Amino acid sequence: MHLTFAEAAKQKIKKILIIEFGVASGAGLFNLAHIANKLSKIYNIDYEVIGFDTGLGMPAPVDYKEHPEKYRTGDFPSLNLSENKLPKKTKIYYGEIKETVNLIKNYHERNFKIGFISIDVDYYSSTMSCLKSLTFDQSFYLPSTVLYFDDVYNIDHNGILW
Repeated sequence: MHLTFAEAAKQKIKKILIIEFGVASGAGLFNLAHIANKLSKIYNIDYEVIGFDTGLGMPAPVDYKEHPEKYRTGDFPSLNLSENKLPKKTKIYYGEIKETVNLIKNYHERNFKIGFISIDVDYYSSTMSCLKSLTFDQSFYLPSTVLYFDDVYNIDHNGILW
């Protein structure tokens, strides 16, 4: 995430949006918020952290690319964290990604730029849904937006990168 704040400072951007797809119990979201808070003070850049999750745990697998031998429907259940249990400047939108991702459009109007996106949804189909949902105008993104994909070093999870 350091690269995100450094790029924003270089571009003289004062507000960045940090996104996590696949919140589950919230550990990643809390870590992102903690790191962003520290980097915000170093770079003097405002931020918000937004999480997206169905709130239902893992969906049923679509096909073999989902690794049904590793995951079961309902794995990684959400804690349905309410806003008062989240770090400041952090929100979660519950629902299907394609239906909830547009809730961040108002950040563009408030001069935020998407600078960091963590995709931790485990399934191929869910990852593709995340990527297909990121069709905002290019002006909504930092010129170098960082994308983090969980599990890419896991030998049986990296097929989408080859």
